Amino acid sequence: MASTGLAWPLRRRLAAACATLVVVGCANGTEPSDGGSTTSSGKGATTATAGGSNSPGTNANGTGGAGGDAAMGGGGMHAEGGSGPGGGGTGGADEGSWSPTTTLGAPTGRGDHTVIWSGSEVLVWGGRTSNGGGTLLDSGGRYDPSSDAWLTMSTTGAPSPRYAHTAVWTGTEMIVWGGWGTPGMLATGGIYTPSTNSWTALPTAGAPTLAEHAAVWTGSAMLVWGMDENANPVGARYAPGGGWSAISSVAAPAVRQYAPAVWTGAEMIIWGGTSLVDDGLDTGARYNPANDTWTPMSTDGAPAGRAFHSVVWTGSEMIVWGGRHEDCGACTELDDGGRYNPDTDTWSPLSAVGAPPPRRHHHAVWTGSEMILWSGIGDGIHLDDGGRYEPNDDSWVMLPTRGAPAPRSGPNAVWSGAEMVVWGGYGGGGLATGGRYVP
Repeated sequence: MASTGLAWPLRRRLAAACATLVVVGCANGTEPSDGGSTTSSGKGATTATAGGSNSPGTNANGTGGAGGDAAMGGGGMHAEGGSGPGGGGTGGADEGSWSPTTTLGAPTGRGDHTVIWSGSEVLVWGGRTSNGGGTLLDSGGRYDPSSDAWLTMSTTGAPSPRYAHTAVWTGTEMIVWGGWGTPGMLATGGIYTPSTNSWTALPTAGAPTLAEHAAVWTGSAMLVWGMDENANPVGARYAPGGGWSAISSVAAPAVRQYAPAVWTGAEMIIWGGTSLVDDGLDTGARYNPANDTWTPMSTDGAPAGRAFHSVVWTGSEMIVWGGRHEDCGACTELDDGGRYNPDTDTWSPLSAVGAPPPRRHHHAVWTGSEMILWSGIGDGIHLDDGGRYEPNDDSWVMLPTRGAPAPRSGPNAVWSGAEMVVWGGYGGGGLATGGRYVP
C-alpha cells in the first residue's frame, strides 16, 4: 500500500548547511515545485540506469533494461518547470515517428520510479505522485508493447513505498533496492518474478543504506554504490542466493550522489554527480568486481562537471550528454558531452552541430547503433523534443515532436530492440502517459 510519509533527503540537510557554512558549490537543494508542493531531493537514475536502459544490467536510480543496451536517465529527482508547446518536427522518414502507449489499465501517474525491459515487457515500479511531495508508491505495472496493453503487477510482498531507488534486470527477475521512504533512506528491497507475478524480499544482513545511488547487473550479481545517510561512500555486491558483501573503497570515486553508472561487461563505470562541496563533478572511476579494485578515470579532455545528465554504453564507449552544473543556486544547463573509452582511458568530444538544446532530467537509451535522448527541463520549461546521436559519424538528428508525449521531466525509457518506450515523469504532477518512438 502507498504511503504519504516523505523522506528528509540528505540534499535538504546539505542545503541547510549552506546557510551557515562557506562551502564551494553548495546548492540550495530546491527546484520549482510541482503543483505548489514543497520540493525535496530525490534525484536518481537509468538504464545504464538514471537513470536509464540496462543490458542485462546497468542502472542508476531510475531505469534498467535488457538486451545489450545501457542508458541512464538524468537523475532521480526530477524538478518541475513550466511546460512548453511542442514545436517543429514533422515525423519524416529520417526523424522517425511517435505513437502513444495506451492509458487503459496504466499504473498511477508518477516520477522518480524505475523502468526496466524484461525482453518482452516494460516493468514499472515505485516512485511518487508529485515532485517533492505526493504519495510514495509500492505499486507498478507491466506494459506489453506487442499488444499495447498493461498487465497488473502484484503488490503482495512488494517492498515498502519509495522513490529514488534502483532496479536491475537479471534475465529472469527484477531486483529493486534502496531509495527514500518512511522514515528515510532505506536498506531494503525485493525481487520481482514476472513469470509468477510474485515478490520475494531481499536479505538485509550486510546490506547498504542508499538512495540516489547507482546499480548495475554484472550477469551474476548486482553492484550498488553511492553515499549513505552519513555522507560516507558505500558500495556492495548482492549475489542471488549468496547475500551481500562489501566492495573495496580504495581508489573509489570521491563521495557523491546522482552519479549514473554503466556496465561494460567487465567493469562498472561511474562518472559525474554531486558531492558535499561540488555540484558538478568531472571525475569518475571504474570498478572491476573480478579483483575488487577501482581505477580512477582520466580527466584529460573530460566534459565539464555535471549532474542530472544521461549516460549510455555503446559496447565500446560510455557517452555522456547534457545535465547541469549548479553554483550555489545558479544553474547552468548543458548541451554538450563526451565519449569515454575505458580501454585507452581517453575522452573525446561530441559534435555540437545539430545537438538538442541544453537540458537536464532527460533520458537516453542506446539502440545498438545510436543514442536517443528525449524530454527534460531547459530554461525552466518541460521539453518534448530530443535527438539521435550517431557515434560513427559524430552527427545528430532531431526527433520529431509531432505525436510525441506531453512535455515532461524525468520520464524513464527503455529500448525494446525495435523502439524506445517512454513512460511517466513529471509535468504538472506525476504522469501516467507515455509513448513509443521508432527511429
